[in-house]
Amino acid sequence: MGTTPTIVPLLEAMRNDPSATVRERAAGSLAESGMLSHEQRLIAVPQLIDYSDDPALDAQTHAWAFQALANITKQRLPSNSAAWRNWYQTSVASGQ
Repeated sequence: MGTTPTIVPLLEAMRNDPSATVRERAAGSLAESGMLSHEQRLIAVPQLIDYSDDPALDAQTHAWAFQALANITKQRLPSNSAAWRNWYQTSVASGQ
């Protein structure tokens, strides 16, 4: 744990695990784990934005994605995928 390669399995568990508890814990681990650095957690942001409006995911998983985004980025944006995409493109992806 605590290495960049652990991010992908956490993202996969959050999206694909049939257990809501496992999905919630994966989201929490991405958002708040003391084992991952802030820079490592930022790697998950684009995928979390995608999860926030993925029609294959339930409303609770969407909510966990938004909560993880807020915790990782310290941004208080609405639970709106377009707002998060815009923020990411103008703030993170552009290097600002």
